[in-house]
Amino acid sequence: MKQTVAVFDFDGTLSNGECGPRFFRFFLGKKRYHLMAVLNTFWILLYLAKLGDEYAMNKVLTSVFKGKKYNELLEIAHTFSKEVMPHYIYDNIMQRLYWHQKQNHRCIIVTRSLELYMKPWGEHVAINDIIATKLEVTENGLFTGKIANHSYVGEKKLNALRALIGSEQNYITYAYGDSSTGDKYILAAADYAYWIRDPKEPIDKSLLDPKTHQQWKKECNMY
Repeated sequence: MKQTVAVFDFDGTLSNGECGPRFFRFFLGKKRYHLMAVLNTFWILLYLAKLGDEYAMNKVLTSVFKGKKYNELLEIAHTFSKEVMPHYIYDNIMQRLYWHQKQNHRCIIVTRSLELYMKPWGEHVAINDIIATKLEVTENGLFTGKIANHSYVGEKKLNALRALIGSEQNYITYAYGDSSTGDKYILAAADYAYWIRDPKEPIDKSLLDPKTHQQWKKECNMY
């Protein structure tokens, strides 16, 4: 009998909006956060426009985290995961995750968000595996600010999932995502794909055709 795997995107799917900027503000404080945003306006706009967005993301991350101590930042991330992140979680999507856990399904988060805060949040809610963006750390325990692996989006999400569990054909797979670009490959590969366009709607309204995905591909111009 095949094991069942449930794969969730985080930002925009489980969480209302992106957690990255919220973590920057939590870490920097209000004044320093706004100064950082002003100084990095060009890179932020480039990122939002999806033009060299990983390069732009690296620039912003470097300006925020370069030279910071790993242990100190990790402690702040743990606090953020407990005190801030829960306020932005969509309750009905989270209930769906809990349902999978009750069925003893393997629950996996694949997200562009930072592993710094995603991992402690995932441990708190008993997620089996977290695939998230890692930051480079020197031998002295200092952040360079650069991305250590990949910023997981699009096909990179599916490749990372396959590197973790092998072929999705060996499992019964459920996938949940909100983006017709960032999540499309994982959704297309799943047996049961949920495209979360309105998190407030009943979850089953987001279910795509589990065999053909024809309606979804047509709606979001997948290919």
